[in-house]
Amino acid sequence: MIDHKHIGTEFAASTLFVDPWRIRFFAKAIGEENPMYFDKKAAAEAGYADIIAPPTFAFSLELEEPASLFSMARDIGADLRFVLHGEQSFRYHCPIVAGDTLTRTATLSDIVDKKGGAMQIVTRHARIVNQHQQLAAELSAQVIVRNPK
Repeated sequence: MIDHKHIGTEFAASTLFVDPWRIRFFAKAIGEENPMYFDKKAAAEAGYADIIAPPTFAFSLELEEPASLFSMARDIGADLRFVLHGEQSFRYHCPIVAGDTLTRTATLSDIVDKKGGAMQIVTRHARIVNQHQQLAAELSAQVIVRNPK
């Protein structure tokens, strides 16, 4: 069972350069067809400096090391064989654009025990800022941890 002492833990920041290829790959993988995700000219016509990332692109940052969502679960004592991604929410403050350098910081914000501790819901909040120190996005993610007896 995960100890509640981990609530408030801050995890190592990670920095990522947003390559245009990465945006195109992600957009294609999720079936997007909006030209602003693929074509610099279309993005420029819409007022952007380069192609923009689809809304759910920020989730891919949660899988980056150090401090990915699942390494966080491991680091606080969860057995990854019993961890399931539960819920994800995003709040955007500005577009993520190819060429941005993003820095993610994350904090474990809550642990809720269910079924007498047989299951726990762990919530982590993350902030993503760009190279201009603008808040680009806030993410909330939950993982469900089963604690077999």
